[in-house]
Amino acid sequence: MGEDGIVFFSTAGEWDYGSVEVSGEPRGWLRGGYAAIRLAPGQYELTKFKRHSGYQGQYVSTLSMNIPFTIKAGQVTSLGELAIFSQGGKRAIIALADEETGPWYLERYYPNVYGSLTEEDFQPADIKFSPEEKLTAIRHAFARAHSIKLQRQGNLEFGELGIIAKKEGSTRSFVDTETLATLIPAVQHASVDEHYFFDNFGRLFCYCQEEITPINHADGQYVTALAVSNHMMVAVDGNGGLNVSKDRGESWSVVPESLSDVYMIPHFSFDEGQLFVGPLTHDYRAADANPQGVIFNVNTAEFDAVGWSEYVTEKTRFYKVGGDYIFDPVNLDGQKTFLFRYEHDDDDWDEVRLPNRHCDIVVEQDVINLDCRQGSNFTSADAGRSWQEALKN
Repeated sequence: MGEDGIVFFSTAGEWDYGSVEVSGEPRGWLRGGYAAIRLAPGQYELTKFKRHSGYQGQYVSTLSMNIPFTIKAGQVTSLGELAIFSQGGKRAIIALADEETGPWYLERYYPNVYGSLTEEDFQPADIKFSPEEKLTAIRHAFARAHSIKLQRQGNLEFGELGIIAKKEGSTRSFVDTETLATLIPAVQHASVDEHYFFDNFGRLFCYCQEEITPINHADGQYVTALAVSNHMMVAVDGNGGLNVSKDRGESWSVVPESLSDVYMIPHFSFDEGQLFVGPLTHDYRAADANPQGVIFNVNTAEFDAVGWSEYVTEKTRFYKVGGDYIFDPVNLDGQKTFLFRYEHDDDDWDEVRLPNRHCDIVVEQDVINLDCRQGSNFTSADAGRSWQEALKN
């Protein structure tokens, strides 16, 4: 760092990406809930986050603040964990003491800088940190005001600021957690009773026996995507690797390197004992040109690399029919339904010709059933190569 210093902070809540303004000037970036910015010694203020959204980034949203701090030569000034949330058009920021994340982040991504620092070189900023016990009442009040969008998984709701709510009829009760990040439910097989989730800092948790239990992850790496079946847990780590656990996170094994070439995975999709993962690529810009995916058998922990269709979306549903893999992009154009079949011989996806496109698709015991809104229904036992007309009840 020379004679410079570093300001570090992490975020919990709705802001995790965007540019960072220090004393009114753009000085760095907030990526995945973390920011480390090199500055000359002096007095500063953290003044604004700014992010672009919409097509070609023409819409800009900002979050203004006034958090003073001091930079000293050769030291890291920590602003702690900034819990950020909204209500009624107003935003609130609560600064929490965070003594672990700063050193961990620098050691992982800036090892040369970290190696030159001592424990005394990590200093809290000259701001007032809020006690964590105060946040329980605050986040519950925000959830009750419906200002935080909660994701449902079974009878549980997950949301920002570590909110887990248990819904029973019209009654919502809250479960205390140690995390103040955004909680993201795992893609989960229907037969699993426990509820697994990770936060936007990549930490794993389980809501088991009505308690929140932390889960270990392979080599302590943070998680960016998680899927759980009744036999297996699959996690994508921050380095783009796939990891598998057969014992609910007690131990992990790394997926063979040939199948773990992952930059980002937009979704998992379960179908019985099969888990579909993709696209897999270090370069997201190349995903459209050379899409790849993985089919994972959750019972045997075996992987098959497959070509991936350009029509795979986050809402895609996958099935296995008669030994072939097919997928439904779920009303790709909003009006008609499509099916695609994976041909192992040419490593490609072929469009399945449907006798009636205005149908709902149901796959049961290796048979595709088309429940059509107009005309006859149809069935296929050979992955859409042939169709038989079925009488409606």
